[in-house]
Amino acid sequence: MFVHTEPSVVYVSPEGTGDGSTAEKSTELQVALISGNVIAGDTIVMLDGIYAGNYMATIKGDAENRVTIKAKTPYAAVIDGGITLGNNDGTTGAYIDVREIHVTNLDADRGTWEAEQGTIGIPTQVYVLAPNCRIINNYIHDGGVGLAAYDKSEGLVAYGNLIWNSGWADDVRGGAQNVYTHGANQTLKNNICAGAFKETFKAYSAGSYIRDYIAQNNVIFVRSTDVIGSESMRMSNISFIGNNILQNLMAVGYVYDQNDNAIIEDNIAYTPLDTDGSLNVLFFEKLSYKRNKIVGIRTWFKDPTDTVLKDWDVDNNEYHEVGDFPDYTLDNFVSWVGWQAEGHDLNSTFDHLMPSVNQTFVYPNEYYEEGDTRIGIVVIWNWLGNETVEVDLTDLGLEVGQTYRWRQAQDPLVDVGTWECAGNSYTFAMTGHTVAKPIGFDEELIPTQFPTFGCFIIEKVV
Repeated sequence: MFVHTEPSVVYVSPEGTGDGSTAEKSTELQVALISGNVIAGDTIVMLDGIYAGNYMATIKGDAENRVTIKAKTPYAAVIDGGITLGNNDGTTGAYIDVREIHVTNLDADRGTWEAEQGTIGIPTQVYVLAPNCRIINNYIHDGGVGLAAYDKSEGLVAYGNLIWNSGWADDVRGGAQNVYTHGANQTLKNNICAGAFKETFKAYSAGSYIRDYIAQNNVIFVRSTDVIGSESMRMSNISFIGNNILQNLMAVGYVYDQNDNAIIEDNIAYTPLDTDGSLNVLFFEKLSYKRNKIVGIRTWFKDPTDTVLKDWDVDNNEYHEVGDFPDYTLDNFVSWVGWQAEGHDLNSTFDHLMPSVNQTFVYPNEYYEEGDTRIGIVVIWNWLGNETVEVDLTDLGLEVGQTYRWRQAQDPLVDVGTWECAGNSYTFAMTGHTVAKPIGFDEELIPTQFPTFGCFIIEKVV
C-alpha cells in the first residue's frame, strides 16, 4: 500500500499486485482492508471483476471522514463470498461505508428441506461488527445471512439494499435470514427483502436488547414469520413506519412482555394466506398505531397486562378482512364493535372488501452521488388488478431523452427493462414478470405477488 497523509483513492482488483495508488497499480482487496496505510477519508475503489473469498476490514474512519468501499462501475465488482466490517472488539472497522457492490455466493449447494440442521452452511454476506457503518444500495443475494448486524454495530444505517434468496434449506425454520439485526440506534430504510429460505427480516435476540430502532419504507416479502423483538430483554423506542409487507405475518414485539414504546404507522400489510395475522403488535406499554392498511386478515394486539391498554393510541387505520376470517382484534377475539367500545380505532374503517383505490410510492435515492446509477425505488399496490399502472416519477428528477432501467425486485438480474424518458411518468406492466430461484435450487421461495403488488428499482443507464 502506498503511503499518504491526505484522503486518497485506493484502487483494488481481483488480481491486484501493486500498491493501490492507481488503477494500473491496483492492490488486492484484502490487502487494502487491513492496511495501516488506509486513513480516514479514503475511498477504496473496486475495479470490475469477481473477488472470491470472505474478506475482513479492520480499517476505520471517523465521524468527519468516513472510509468508503465502492465499485468503480456500480454492481460490476462482485464479491463471491462475504465481507465483515470490524473484529467485534470495538477497536476496528468503524465509520465504513459500503456502496453499490454486488455480493453473492456461487456455491450451488443449497441443501434440501429434509436435510438435518447443521449439515449445510453458507457464510454471512455482509457482517457488521463495528459501530457507525453504512451499507448503501448494494445487491446482496444467494449467501447465508444477507446482512447481519449485532450489538457492536451501534449506529448502523442500512439503506436501499436489494437482498434476496438468502440462506439454505434444512429441517428447521430458523437461521439464514435476508436481514438479521439487534442492538441500539439502527436504521434500516428503503431496503428490499425479496425472498429467503427462512425468515426474511428479523430484528431479534434471545438475550440482547433492541432499542432506538427504525425500520422505514422497506419492502418485505415474508416467507414464514418475521419479528422485531427479544425473548428476555426490554425493547424501547421502536419505529416501524411506511413499510410494505407481503405474503405472511410480521410481528412487532415478541414474548418478552415489558417493552415500553413503539410507533407503528403508515404501513401496508397484505396477507393472502390463512395466517395468525398480518401485522401483529405485542407487549408495548406505550403505542402509536395509526394510518396502517391491513389487507387479508386484520392485525391483532396483545398488551403487557392482558387487561386494559392504558397508553395506546390506535386510530385512523384501514382493515380489509378479505376471506373467511373472524372479526377480531385482540387475541381473546374481541369483536370489532367491542374493540371500538373500548375506545380504539374510533375513526378507522373495517370491511371484507379489497381496497378500491390503487396506491403508488416513489422513494428517491437519498444517497445519490455523481457516478451512481441508482435513482430510486417504485412501489405499486395494484388493488384493482389492472394489467398496467402509470406512476408519476417527478420526485426522481428524470431527464427527458435519458435512458433509464427498471429492475423487478423479485427477479432483479433477469426481469429488467429500459425506456427513454419522454416525461415524468412511466407505465409499468403488472403481468408477465418472473421470480428468481436460488442458485442451485429449483424452487421459488416466495411466489410472484403480481398483479397485486410490484416493486421496481430505477437506475440511470450510463
